[in-house]
Amino acid sequence: MTYLSMPLPLLIVLFKVGTQKAIGVTPPNEALLFVICSPVGPYYPKGFKPISLYGTTEYVRATPGGTGSYKLGANYAPGVLPQQEAASIGYDQNLWLHGPDHLLTEVCSLLIKAFSS
Repeated sequence: MTYLSMPLPLLIVLFKVGTQKAIGVTPPNEALLFVICSPVGPYYPKGFKPISLYGTTEYVRATPGGTGSYKLGANYAPGVLPQQEAASIGYDQNLWLHGPDHLLTEVCSLLIKAFSS
Protein backbone atom coordinates (compact mmCIF):
# COMPACT_ATOMS: atom_id res chain seq x y z
CA MET A 1 0.00 0.00 0.00
CA THR A 2 1.26 3.48 -0.85
CA TYR A 3 0.76 6.33 1.59
CA LEU A 4 0.62 9.95 0.53
CA SER A 5 3.34 12.15 1.97
CA MET A 6 1.12 15.24 2.21
CA PRO A 7 -2.38 15.54 3.67
CA LEU A 8 -5.15 15.74 1.06
CA PRO A 9 -8.88 16.24 1.39
CA LEU A 10 -10.89 13.04 1.57
CA LEU A 11 -13.92 12.74 -0.69
CA ILE A 12 -16.64 10.57 0.88
CA VAL A 13 -19.48 9.56 -1.43
CA LEU A 14 -22.46 7.56 -0.23
CA PHE A 15 -25.00 6.06 -2.58
CA LYS A 16 -27.73 3.49 -2.38
CA VAL A 17 -28.83 1.10 -5.12
CA GLY A 18 -32.12 -0.79 -5.14
CA THR A 19 -31.52 -4.57 -5.31
CA GLN A 20 -34.99 -6.09 -5.35
CA LYS A 21 -35.69 -8.62 -8.09
CA ALA A 22 -38.21 -6.55 -10.03
CA ILE A 23 -38.35 -4.20 -12.97
CA GLY A 24 -40.58 -1.20 -12.63
CA VAL A 25 -40.89 2.30 -11.31
CA THR A 26 -41.51 1.84 -7.61
CA PRO A 27 -39.54 2.60 -4.47
CA PRO A 28 -37.16 -0.28 -3.68
CA ASN A 29 -37.86 -2.63 -0.79
CA GLU A 30 -34.21 -3.81 -0.72
CA ALA A 31 -31.05 -1.79 -1.18
CA LEU A 32 -27.27 -1.78 -0.77
CA LEU A 33 -25.46 1.22 0.66
CA PHE A 34 -22.05 1.92 -0.89
CA VAL A 35 -19.42 4.20 0.63
CA ILE A 36 -16.50 5.34 -1.52
CA CYS A 37 -13.59 7.13 0.17
CA SER A 38 -10.89 8.64 -1.98
CA PRO A 39 -8.16 11.21 -1.34
CA VAL A 40 -8.49 14.05 -3.80
CA GLY A 41 -6.05 16.60 -5.14
CA PRO A 42 -6.64 20.15 -6.24
CA TYR A 43 -9.68 20.41 -8.50
CA TYR A 44 -8.95 23.87 -9.85
CA PRO A 45 -5.82 25.03 -11.71
CA LYS A 46 -5.00 27.38 -8.81
CA GLY A 47 -4.34 24.37 -6.58
CA PHE A 48 -5.36 24.49 -2.93
CA LYS A 49 -6.18 28.18 -2.94
CA PRO A 50 -9.51 29.95 -2.36
CA ILE A 51 -11.78 30.24 -5.38
CA SER A 52 -14.04 33.12 -6.37
CA LEU A 53 -17.81 32.59 -6.27
CA TYR A 54 -20.50 34.46 -8.18
CA GLY A 55 -23.79 34.68 -6.28
CA THR A 56 -26.18 33.51 -8.99
CA THR A 57 -29.70 34.85 -8.54
CA GLU A 58 -30.67 34.97 -12.22
CA TYR A 59 -30.88 31.18 -12.54
CA VAL A 60 -32.15 28.34 -10.34
CA ARG A 61 -30.47 24.93 -10.41
CA ALA A 62 -32.53 23.03 -7.84
CA THR A 63 -35.98 24.18 -6.77
CA PRO A 64 -38.02 22.99 -3.78
CA GLY A 65 -39.82 19.84 -4.85
CA GLY A 66 -37.42 19.35 -7.76
CA THR A 67 -34.85 16.62 -8.38
CA GLY A 68 -31.84 18.54 -7.04
CA SER A 69 -31.44 16.20 -4.08
CA TYR A 70 -30.94 13.22 -6.40
CA LYS A 71 -27.89 12.39 -8.52
CA LEU A 72 -29.36 12.63 -12.00
CA GLY A 73 -27.60 13.65 -15.19
CA ALA A 74 -30.44 16.05 -15.90
CA ASN A 75 -29.50 18.07 -12.80
CA TYR A 76 -26.18 19.20 -14.23
CA ALA A 77 -27.19 20.53 -17.65
CA PRO A 78 -29.01 23.63 -16.30
CA GLY A 79 -25.77 24.76 -14.66
CA VAL A 80 -23.64 24.87 -17.82
CA LEU A 81 -24.74 28.26 -19.18
CA PRO A 82 -24.64 30.04 -15.79
CA GLN A 83 -21.18 28.54 -15.15
CA GLN A 84 -19.91 29.82 -18.50
CA GLU A 85 -21.32 33.27 -17.72
CA ALA A 86 -19.67 33.33 -14.27
CA ALA A 87 -16.34 32.29 -15.82
CA SER A 88 -16.62 34.99 -18.49
CA ILE A 89 -16.69 37.67 -15.77
CA GLY A 90 -13.80 36.14 -13.81
CA TYR A 91 -15.41 33.79 -11.28
CA ASP A 92 -14.48 30.15 -10.67
CA GLN A 93 -17.92 28.86 -9.67
CA ASN A 94 -21.53 29.79 -9.01
CA LEU A 95 -22.89 30.15 -5.52
CA TRP A 96 -26.50 29.23 -6.16
CA LEU A 97 -28.99 31.43 -4.32
CA HIS A 98 -32.74 30.87 -4.31
CA GLY A 99 -35.87 32.89 -3.67
CA PRO A 100 -36.46 36.48 -2.68
CA ASP A 101 -34.21 36.09 0.39
CA HIS A 102 -31.38 34.63 -1.74
CA LEU A 103 -31.07 31.51 0.40
CA LEU A 104 -27.87 29.55 -0.07
CA THR A 105 -28.59 26.27 -1.90
CA GLU A 106 -25.27 24.96 -3.21
CA VAL A 107 -21.97 25.59 -4.91
CA CYS A 108 -21.79 23.64 -8.16
CA SER A 109 -18.65 21.52 -7.81
CA LEU A 110 -18.15 21.88 -4.07
CA LEU A 111 -19.70 20.00 -1.23
CA ILE A 112 -21.08 22.46 1.28
CA LYS A 113 -23.11 22.21 4.43
CA ALA A 114 -24.99 25.23 5.77
CA PHE A 115 -26.72 25.60 9.10
CA SER A 116 -29.05 28.26 10.40
CA SER A 117 -30.35 28.88 13.88
